[in-house]
Amino acid sequence: MGNKMTTLSASSLVRTAGPEDFGPIKEFLLETSHLYPGIGLWWSRIVLPDLRSGRRVAVVLEDKSRLGGIFIGKPGRRAKLCTLRLREEWRDRGLGPLLMSEGIGKLVDDRTRQVYVTVSEAAEPGCTCFFERMGFSLIGAERNRYVRGVDELVYSCPASELKARLRDIANRRATRTLFGLIPKPPGEDPQSRTLILSLLPQYADLMIQGMKTVEFRRRFSQRHAGAAVLFYVSKPVQAFLLSARISHVDQDSTDSLWSTHKNSGGISKETFSNYFAGAGCGFALALDDVRPLSAPLTLQRVKKAWPEFHPPQAFSILEPGSPLTRMLATESADGGNAHGHRDSFPPRSP
Repeated sequence: MGNKMTTLSASSLVRTAGPEDFGPIKEFLLETSHLYPGIGLWWSRIVLPDLRSGRRVAVVLEDKSRLGGIFIGKPGRRAKLCTLRLREEWRDRGLGPLLMSEGIGKLVDDRTRQVYVTVSEAAEPGCTCFFERMGFSLIGAERNRYVRGVDELVYSCPASELKARLRDIANRRATRTLFGLIPKPPGEDPQSRTLILSLLPQYADLMIQGMKTVEFRRRFSQRHAGAAVLFYVSKPVQAFLLSARISHVDQDSTDSLWSTHKNSGGISKETFSNYFAGAGCGFALALDDVRPLSAPLTLQRVKKAWPEFHPPQAFSILEPGSPLTRMLATESADGGNAHGHRDSFPPRSP
């Protein structure tokens, strides 16, 4: 059965929690009592007095007066993210980073050096993936902390790095008002979006030969499913050689990713394990419509037309009006591609 998708309205807001939110927050927290027995007492005896005295911070996501998400944190030199949760129907929509951005902005001050969070190993895999995407690293585990026989995984991230990363996300995905963050409406259709991904030469050859149809990434986003991709092949090639379409983005634990995509990834188990070392989860980008460009577009040529361009370490979004987009469109119109078509860039799915 599919999840019901909630449509955010113009009244959606990420804001500091007030006394009127304390009752709904408690009810929301009680929904996780299977993972954290006693969470109701924790709220009433510890968190609520701390919020009233200013020793903790709380941020909520609301829409039409309905509570959709909560952030609770404890400031300090080693600040703690105590709770971050979204209702299921509001997940995978870029709202988690906004909720976290507003919360971290209030949690982190000049004395804060690290932010840490603990995640139950019984929680769904997406929880740990989310924190790893935000820059957190696993630093340990605590046995029997909340539930006997269940580890609580401990993650940490430098405060300055986390705050800067989340501030950038908030600037792109929300509008700041006196009352908090208002999420921007969903952007353009992903199929009209073009990404630049850097690729090692040996993998470019495998893609062209049809022997690699999945690209593994430590950090990515499911929102880019359907986007076109322009692959920049790194040294010694240093050129754009091929394009493709991302048909699907699979986010899962690394064990599951390997089990599902090992025959399509074009890499050995050793290479896969080395790449994902220290990461509990990752992404598999399923590719289709893979095709070579009509002629290699070298980095030297691109830099002549666009001196500010630098190949991304992971990936970047190519703006529609960029010099590189115009160069690709000109190349396609003049010479077609290796398949003999005269399609425009990005390639269109049939």
